[in-house]
Amino acid sequence: MAIALLIHFDWHNIEETAAQLLGAEEPEWYFRSSQGEAWRFAVAPAEGRGWLEYFRLSDGINVLVMDCQFHEPRDTIVEDGKNLRFNFALALDVQMQAGASRPTHALTQSWRVINTRNDLEMKEHFAASHRHSWVTIHCPPDLLADLAGKEAADLPEMLQPLPDWYSGNSFHSPFDSDRRLSEAVSDILLCELEDNLRVQYVRARSTELLCLALHSLLEPPRSAPGINLTVDDELAIRAIAERLRTEFTDPPSIATLAKESGINRNKLFYGFRNFYGVTISRYLQNLRLERGYELLKTTDLSLLEICEQAGFSHQSNFSTAIRKRFGMSPKEFRKGRG
Repeated sequence: MAIALLIHFDWHNIEETAAQLLGAEEPEWYFRSSQGEAWRFAVAPAEGRGWLEYFRLSDGINVLVMDCQFHEPRDTIVEDGKNLRFNFALALDVQMQAGASRPTHALTQSWRVINTRNDLEMKEHFAASHRHSWVTIHCPPDLLADLAGKEAADLPEMLQPLPDWYSGNSFHSPFDSDRRLSEAVSDILLCELEDNLRVQYVRARSTELLCLALHSLLEPPRSAPGINLTVDDELAIRAIAERLRTEFTDPPSIATLAKESGINRNKLFYGFRNFYGVTISRYLQNLRLERGYELLKTTDLSLLEICEQAGFSHQSNFSTAIRKRFGMSPKEFRKGRG
C-alpha cells in the first residue's frame, strides 16, 4: 500500500500548497483586481491529472475549485480557523477527521458543512485513482448572517462557533445535493470565462451556493427515524459502499445486500444515507455518472458503448442524467472537448 504524502493546506499560501499537492511549481495563470486574486494550477503529469483554481475574494471569502485525480494518495492537514467551510462535491473520495474524533468517509455527490474548533486541525485523506471534483467555500460566519438577514446567534447550531469544551470536536454534516446545487457547481467547473469575468462569475455562483445551503439549513428539519448504528453496522455499511463501487453497473438488490451483510433493511437504508449523505440509489447513479463522464472525456467510444460500460440501460437516460448534472448533452460535451 502506498504511503500518502502529508501536505499542510494553507489558505494564505496557495503557491506552496499547490507545489506540494499538485507538483505545480508555477500557476498556469494569476489575476488580481479590486475584487480579489485568482490562481489556476495544473496537476503535474507525474502526480496525476486535472487542475485547481483558488480565489481569494475581497469580502473575506476563499473559494477552492478542484477537478483532480492523483496517482498516489494524499493526506492534507487543514486549519480553518474561525471560518466555516462549505464543500459542494460532484465527485469525491475523502476521509476526514477532526482532532481525536472518529473519521468520516465522504463519497460521491453531496454537500457538507465543516465547522471545527479554532484549535483543531482537520486531517483529510484523498484516495488515489479517484476523481475529486468540487467547490469549497471558506467564509466568515458574519457573512452568512448577512446573507440570511439574521443575527449570527440566530443561525443554526452547526454554523455557531464551537466552544473549547464541545466534545464532538467538529460538525461535519453531509446533505444530498439537489438539482440547483449540482448545476451551480457544474457551471463553475465548466465555465471558460477568464480574468476578471472569471473572478466575478465565481463570486456570484459561490454566493448562490451559500444562499441555497443556508435556505436548506433554515428550513424546518425533516423528520427521520432514529437509527442507532453499532460498530459492526458501520463496518457493514462501509463494506457495502466499497462493494458497490465495483459492482455499480449490475448491483445486488437492497434485500441481497442486507441479507449478505447481516444488517436489516431499515438500518441499511437510513444508516447509509446518514453515513454518506445520499441514498444507495443516488450513490449508484453518481458512480455511473462518474464512469460515463470519464469515458466521454477520455475516449471516443460510442454513446451506446459508454452506456453499457457505465451501467445505463438506455442512451436517453444517460443523456438526461449528463445534461442534468453538467448542463449539456453528451454530444455538446464532446463538441466542447474537441
